[in-house]
Amino acid sequence: MDEAAPRRWSVGRVAAVVVVLGIVGMWAYIFSRTGREKPIDQLDDPTFAEQAQPLCEAATEDLIGATPARTPDARANELERANDRLQALVGELAAIAPERGGDADLVGQWLDDWDTYLGDRDEYVEALRRDGDAAEFLVTPRAGRQITLTMEHFAEINDMPDCAPPGDV
Repeated sequence: MDEAAPRRWSVGRVAAVVVVLGIVGMWAYIFSRTGREKPIDQLDDPTFAEQAQPLCEAATEDLIGATPARTPDARANELERANDRLQALVGELAAIAPERGGDADLVGQWLDDWDTYLGDRDEYVEALRRDGDAAEFLVTPRAGRQITLTMEHFAEINDMPDCAPPGDV
């Protein structure tokens, strides 16, 4: 009768088990943390976002349906009207913005980005009138990317999809 020899735990086998358990533990830790941390730019209090979304939705509806302009001057006029509506929206948003704390800082930075973006749009209107079809719409960079990406992120992360910059230019 052959008796099976007792299994030995060699150093290599112990090391392999330790490595596998370490990897499993690392992934368990990573997955347990996913979703717990608040995304960057997410407001602590959703009140501003809840009030802002209907204002932005109304402005978006006002901008929809513009007929395509056939000339640079007509395009400039159309954009100027849209810019006026967006400027009014930013004023409405500023009126409901939080006044203190981290949310006030985040909303304030976002509204500052809107002001910058509206300045970019106004410069494009001037360029259309001056340069015609050769005019270029240039958007100010922020952190190496177009400022509109930061603005879109803020709107998306706070459930205000209509508060992202419009794609009308």
